[in-house]
Amino acid sequence: MRFHLPLLAPLLLLLVAPDTPRCAAPDADEVIDLFMAPCCFRGTLKDHHSSEANEMKAEIRDMVSGGRTQDEIRTEFVARYGEQILAEPPQEGINRLAFAAPVAAILAGGIAVFTVLRRNRTPSPPPRETRPSPGDGEGGDDELEKLIREED
Repeated sequence: MRFHLPLLAPLLLLLVAPDTPRCAAPDADEVIDLFMAPCCFRGTLKDHHSSEANEMKAEIRDMVSGGRTQDEIRTEFVARYGEQILAEPPQEGINRLAFAAPVAAILAGGIAVFTVLRRNRTPSPPPRETRPSPGDGEGGDDELEKLIREED
């Protein structure tokens, strides 16, 4: 039993721990990060300080404090402003191309570079033919004897 106590301790703590909600309410700043500024749609709501952006931030804070979920807030603002209000467009339909195109381009470029480098690689030079040295036993002794006879 002593051996199993360290393994059972975390389970016992879960049983004794106070009941906490599994889904915490969203943080207002996290929700604000989801949207573009409605004044120009060129930057995120978090970075803009126009009157329209400040009103939207206050509205989001009120919605979060009122218990609205992130999905409910997102749905309401998309209904009001369209998908252009989202800082990150949903990955569906033509929007998937925006996410897949850079990956496809990098892969295609890598394949092209690999192919060009492999094709333009200089071939290794053919092995050089070597003449057998006199002590190799491959006819070197015969040549030496022939030279000696010629000198005599």
